Amino acid sequence: MLRRSLLALSIVPSAALADVPTVVTDIAPIHGLVSQIMGELGEPTILVPAGSSPHNYSLRPSQARALSKSDLVVWVGPALTPGIETKLETLAADARHIELLGQPELHTHEFRDEAVFGGGHDHHEDEHEGEAHDDHDEDHEEAHHDEEHHDDEAHEDHAEDAHDDHDDHKDEHAEHDDHGHAGGVDPHVWLDPENAQATLKLVAQALTELNPENAATYQANLDAALTDLEAAQIDVFALLEPVKGQPLAVYHDAYQYFEEAFGLNVVGAISNSDDLAPGPRRLAELKERFAENTPVCILAEPAADSRLVDVVAEAASDGLREVEIDPLGAHLDEGSTFYPALLRDMATRVAACVKG
Repeated sequence: MLRRSLLALSIVPSAALADVPTVVTDIAPIHGLVSQIMGELGEPTILVPAGSSPHNYSLRPSQARALSKSDLVVWVGPALTPGIETKLETLAADARHIELLGQPELHTHEFRDEAVFGGGHDHHEDEHEGEAHDDHDEDHEEAHHDEEHHDDEAHEDHAEDAHDDHDDHKDEHAEHDDHGHAGGVDPHVWLDPENAQATLKLVAQALTELNPENAATYQANLDAALTDLEAAQIDVFALLEPVKGQPLAVYHDAYQYFEEAFGLNVVGAISNSDDLAPGPRRLAELKERFAENTPVCILAEPAADSRLVDVVAEAASDGLREVEIDPLGAHLDEGSTFYPALLRDMATRVAACVKG
């Protein structure tokens, strides 16, 4: 009898694990957030590996097979990974999909087509100055009330039109060399920790509904993930406080979510597109403006064209420091520690560059 009882107990964990949904994600930051919720119950699959561009990535056969077996797919949306959209429709038709750009819980921005920005976001500055993050949810609801009202009306159109917009942007760029995006939603939503918080909650809810037997574990993992996220935000605010207000330039306009969240002052971008080089008019405008109002640092990415950075840097009368920064965190370890590490890494690099 005792042997039979022990055998039954040994079967229970395996059965529980077998019921855990198979989850597929698109990029490392989303994979990291999902990993926090799944914890030791399972490991999500990532479609776009480190160092690859999500904008033109093609799936390998093994990844296509993973999609065909998935129960849940969590991805940013076709504005970031246009090549994956049709694969999801065919290979993962029966899976549950969380397209983050289509979720009203997340707030979005439109791409900035201009080369030079007004600079400076103070959305969260007063909210966090001198106090902990305990009132985060309440402050977020107030701060974004008007924007969320706009997003509720716009999200559906963005989700339906994003893939077509991607192609339209390329066509328009051929005619207007300084307007790569020509509007459209900026898909880098994960760089705002409030959007990350919303993503964690959406994933926990979906996994709980798909796998109610492990609901308590998902809730515990969500609580731990939110605590880790809050701690990371506090650290980032501390790192960036000494450099607030300092003018920054970016190679690629991918950081306005991070700018808004932490009050950075980005005054211009060499390119507003991942795939398209800036035209001569855009570069001339940047050189003229930067000669008058010189950024102290330019945030360049691993794939940045150093020749373009040099062209803009030459216009800076006092020189222009440069730091490599990656919104996808290709140099970080994937998994449950990824997202807090990404926030801290970006803040550390920005602060070091500004301070010289």
